[in-house]
Amino acid sequence: MFRDPLRPTLVAIAGRLSGNTKGLTELQRMGVRLIIGLFAMLNFFNSQAPDGIKSFGSSLCMMLISLGNHVSSLIVHMVMSITAKGDEVGSIHENLNDGHMERFYFLIAILTVFDFVLYVYCVKRYKCMSVEENGNKPNKEQV
Repeated sequence: MFRDPLRPTLVAIAGRLSGNTKGLTELQRMGVRLIIGLFAMLNFFNSQAPDGIKSFGSSLCMMLISLGNHVSSLIVHMVMSITAKGDEVGSIHENLNDGHMERFYFLIAILTVFDFVLYVYCVKRYKCMSVEENGNKPNKEQV
């Protein structure tokens, strides 16, 4: 098994910053991954979007984030209404000991796998814009 030589150092630094001896908690790790993904997405967008639509693209990105929040709320509401029929305790319950959150997280995992498959499908068909070393966009003849 390959061990990253920086891992013990990063865990120690994260442990000092967070006060946790193990480094970061699972929720903190997920938050860091989301932030890294955000920066990677904004970097990709800025390098691949034509100059004339960068502000439109930023607006579209914010709209999609808000749409994602609404869809997330809709999924939670649907799971609660479908799984809690009559006197039965649903997957998402006020008392976590009575609910079945593992079913909800399994649904989220399935949706994530579907999202990843869709991502791979799109990536295989995407053609990157070539950018010169000095950062200028190429002319039509250069493409």
